[in-house]
Amino acid sequence: MLNQATDEVRARQVGGTANHWIVKMASNTGNGFRFVPLQAMDFDSWPVSKADIDPYYQKVHQLFKLGPFAYNDPDVWKADTDGPTLTNDGISSGIFSFCSTHYFTRQIPDLIKDSPTHTLYKNATVRELQVSPDGKQVIAAKVVTPEGKEFRVEAKQFILAAGGFGVPQLLLNSKSANHPNGLGNNQDVVGRYYIDHSLILHGYFQVESKLLEKLKFYDMRDVNGVSVIGSIGLPETVKQQHSLQNLEAMLFPKPGVRDYNAFKSAQEFAWALQGKPMSLPLWKNTWNVIKGLPYLMHIAYQKFAKGMIIMPGLATGGWSHLSTQELQRRYQIIELIGMTEQKANPNNRVTLSDTLDPLGIPRIRVHMEPDDADIPSILATEQRLVTGLQASGFGEFHSYNGQDGKQLNYYTRTCHHLMGTARMGNDPATSVVDADCKLHGIDNCYIASSAVFPSGGYANPTMTILALSLRLANRLKQLSGVQVAEPT
Repeated sequence: MLNQATDEVRARQVGGTANHWIVKMASNTGNGFRFVPLQAMDFDSWPVSKADIDPYYQKVHQLFKLGPFAYNDPDVWKADTDGPTLTNDGISSGIFSFCSTHYFTRQIPDLIKDSPTHTLYKNATVRELQVSPDGKQVIAAKVVTPEGKEFRVEAKQFILAAGGFGVPQLLLNSKSANHPNGLGNNQDVVGRYYIDHSLILHGYFQVESKLLEKLKFYDMRDVNGVSVIGSIGLPETVKQQHSLQNLEAMLFPKPGVRDYNAFKSAQEFAWALQGKPMSLPLWKNTWNVIKGLPYLMHIAYQKFAKGMIIMPGLATGGWSHLSTQELQRRYQIIELIGMTEQKANPNNRVTLSDTLDPLGIPRIRVHMEPDDADIPSILATEQRLVTGLQASGFGEFHSYNGQDGKQLNYYTRTCHHLMGTARMGNDPATSVVDADCKLHGIDNCYIASSAVFPSGGYANPTMTILALSLRLANRLKQLSGVQVAEPT
């Protein structure tokens, strides 16, 4: 059982967890986060299709200046690389684009602050929602401040824009005579079907240094002002034909085993200075550093004298700018890391605990039971990826899986992509909101959040959250009598 520490994945501040995103963007515009749309197969369990959402994905691209909406055409993102050379009959190339955190922590809050029609209240947390006597409308939000002051906000329409943990917490705490188990929870669905993504260290390939010159598409790069990184996966038709869960992988060059161990042990010494325990014995880390000392001295010089990157990974890129000589000096292997879908399970859920936070709101309890039934799909995808990459010139593959082939090497079981806890659907017995993100049985309460996702594919959720929010905004304008042109 995996019980997440909720203080690690939530941020009660303007901009939310965008304040903690740490990916270093290639365009040198600060930190960012991954943007990628869900695929058509991911919408099989949704009451809407990808075709319904695509116009709003495109609108997101326009608003956030992310270039063309061309995730199915990697050639658009070649720039000065050799392009997606790894695409063949068995595998396909894609991209992740990156959006700056600045939009969420500064630009959008400033627009709200300066707006004559909107008001932003800081240090004010909604504790619960109050409903009309017949239980069919929300009439007010009860708000509390850190100083203990309380007030009510009344409105005609209410939109819950909290995350996958915040939405069920608020709904479950909004109890009334008509909704004794929480608002929208008469069918005991709120908080259930919690899903996330897992990151898996699949293994590494031995590669010839000349191959690295052809892999620059898969590094974090700036293409016409947009930071992108190439990815590798299976064609969608293959995944559907073989009933495989969605998984997309990334490729990161690494030094040989000896030098990589030296880097990791040096990293452990740095963490130890910050009070973090070492995962390896002191003698082992010391021996690793001694064996790899020439490599450590080389990359330290390159970093501090020339400003080069130390080690590419999920949050840092830039290796494609290194010279051919430096690429050969640094890297001997390619590591394969996959982000994978988790199946929705009603037993994975968010509930209220018996303890209160400092604002008097019940804390949440999170239950996540990893499903071993996911493993065969992940392993089957891994094997197909390995076969496809080897057909493109990759060498021997060294798997990180356990000897029995059933124990995966998880980088992390959870990516903190909190989804599914107020899922969308047509049947109130298995969902919380309808296709318009409106609470079943409530006339004026909507949810704009990853909480409504019935499935998550492999895609980071933020882009889809924004697309659904734009779609919801259009629906609410139409309900108010405003003429709205649907995006095309």
